[in-house]
Amino acid sequence: MKKDSHSNGMTQGMRTFTLIELLVVVAIIAILAGMLLPALNRARESAKATKCMGNLRQVYIDFVNYCDAQKGFIPCDDKGEKWPIVLRRVAFPGVDSNHAHWKPYLCTANTYAKRYLDRSYYPLINIAWNLTLKSYQRVQVIPRWKVIFGDAKSLQLISDKNNFGFYNELRKEIVDIHMGGANYLFVDGRIRNILYSRMYSSGSGVIAPDSATTAPPTWLK
Repeated sequence: MKKDSHSNGMTQGMRTFTLIELLVVVAIIAILAGMLLPALNRARESAKATKCMGNLRQVYIDFVNYCDAQKGFIPCDDKGEKWPIVLRRVAFPGVDSNHAHWKPYLCTANTYAKRYLDRSYYPLINIAWNLTLKSYQRVQVIPRWKVIFGDAKSLQLISDKNNFGFYNELRKEIVDIHMGGANYLFVDGRIRNILYSRMYSSGSGVIAPDSATTAPPTWLK
């Protein structure tokens, strides 16, 4: 049988890769992946932090609407219902507890607080309320630089000081889920990402209701 000379010529002209060459290609791909993955991870974390800030912005709108409707009084526990239920009931009267409107109260990056996602009472909630603000009662007298909501390990942020019979070590509650820190919403509406180390060293200055303090900490300005 006569061989196909054209086919045979193509076969002879083809060059196969050696094992070393394949290993070099694999190594180059691995190096490129190693260079790109950190950047992709940073972009992903930045996107989560930005989304969390957007959620806190919606929570602030609910907070302002509540205070306006309640003649300046801030939300607090009411007849056995916790502040998130009270706040959302005013913001969205008649809305079912598992409605999508609860989503702003959930930070998907906060894996610490997942155990608090009890949909029967705290549907889609894992942001924390500064419980020590209860001593002010009215929003008009709260210093603008106090935290009202933020990321934490539980649903409550309480200063290191003893307030209303509660004692909650703030250092055990703070988290580092967004680029080494966490997002915090202040009474004046600003939202800041504060490093874990900063909150650990002097976070009680923006959490505790200290009437003797007339100015925000220097690091917050």
